[in-house]
Amino acid sequence: MKFCSVGTINTSVLNTKYSDFILCYSEYFLVSPAYRASILSQKETLKQALLILDYLPGHPRGKFNLRRLREATKHIRPDLVIAYPVDFSAKKNLERATSIASLICEPLGLSTIACPHGVSFKEVQENLKRLLEITPYIGLVENLEKVFPRKEMESYIREDLGDSLEDLFLLNNYADFRSEFRAITADYIVTDFPTRLALDLRRLGESLPEPPSLDPLRDSPILEILLEENLVSATRFLRGKI
Repeated sequence: MKFCSVGTINTSVLNTKYSDFILCYSEYFLVSPAYRASILSQKETLKQALLILDYLPGHPRGKFNLRRLREATKHIRPDLVIAYPVDFSAKKNLERATSIASLICEPLGLSTIACPHGVSFKEVQENLKRLLEITPYIGLVENLEKVFPRKEMESYIREDLGDSLEDLFLLNNYADFRSEFRAITADYIVTDFPTRLALDLRRLGESLPEPPSLDPLRDSPILEILLEENLVSATRFLRGKI
């Protein structure tokens, strides 16, 4: 299992220290020189690390612009591009993932992470099967939990579709990921939870109420010793040391 701790521009040094790979948001990369410099610095620090390009954080998801994602992809040349999902619409989600794979990733020799979605377990199952025809990299986003637990989808993928899967990504863990991760065997996990707690002056064990959402562009003051404590606790937990 590999871990990426998402933070803000001014926490990127500490977040990078405890991360195995890099997550970049394409819209922020295009509009913010400070964010762009932060990502390039992370690339320099983690020279051999995987770089994954997403569009924007959060849900409900905002408007999507394929041209702007293509522009950012050409600039940063990531290893993997997340197909920004269409929530609760299997048809539109498949169409978007197909467009991103064929118009952006394939011409540049990159791989796509597709994220199944729908309004029922059966619909998401069918969406997943179609997406695996496009890519062997699958991401499970947090608001899939509004349809059913992600651990059920992970079990289905491993047991029934394991031969088609290369890697499974647990994405956008805005809540406390620890209880969920006990039940899910993901290859990669992305979370901003340790940073959000530190910004709210809380340790990893003080997870309720859920801390405010993270704005990666905001230059928020933070107690670095507390953030590092949270990151140490998170990485130890994810590597089975506690």
